[in-house]
Amino acid sequence: MHMAISSLNSRSRTSILCVDDCQHTLMLCRAVLELNGYHVWTAPGAGQALKTLEHHRVDGAIIDNEMPGMNGIQLAKTIKRRHPRLPVLMFSGSSSPEDLDSVDRFLPKGDGPWVLIDALHSLGLRTATRPSSQITICKIRLQTVDTRTIHGQS
Repeated sequence: MHMAISSLNSRSRTSILCVDDCQHTLMLCRAVLELNGYHVWTAPGAGQALKTLEHHRVDGAIIDNEMPGMNGIQLAKTIKRRHPRLPVLMFSGSSSPEDLDSVDRFLPKGDGPWVLIDALHSLGLRTATRPSSQITICKIRLQTVDTRTIHGQS
């Protein structure tokens, strides 16, 4: 019975696919998005992302640019060719690529994962759920973790 409720909830919530070869980034993005009411699929690369898009309902994608194999621009072009109306947000540590025709929005990772919510809202990807009252605490904890990672500390 718990699985049926969980399954129903994931189908009724806005679903976001996060693609990044860094597991740490995927975990941070998942935490921020789920706290804000999104259902989150994650993929460590383009191949898994494309499989996820084939088999699951996805309302928007957040992708990294620098990944082994197919990079983010190539992935965005493939996504747009197969799903022309799917919003694609690039969230990358690299500078903004010149060829952003297939990307609806670019955000630098240096801004932290919490900027994703406003960016998703700007692309029309909202949730019916209000953010958790713990979001401020989560933002402080994520910022601390994110800052240590940027400066090469553990």
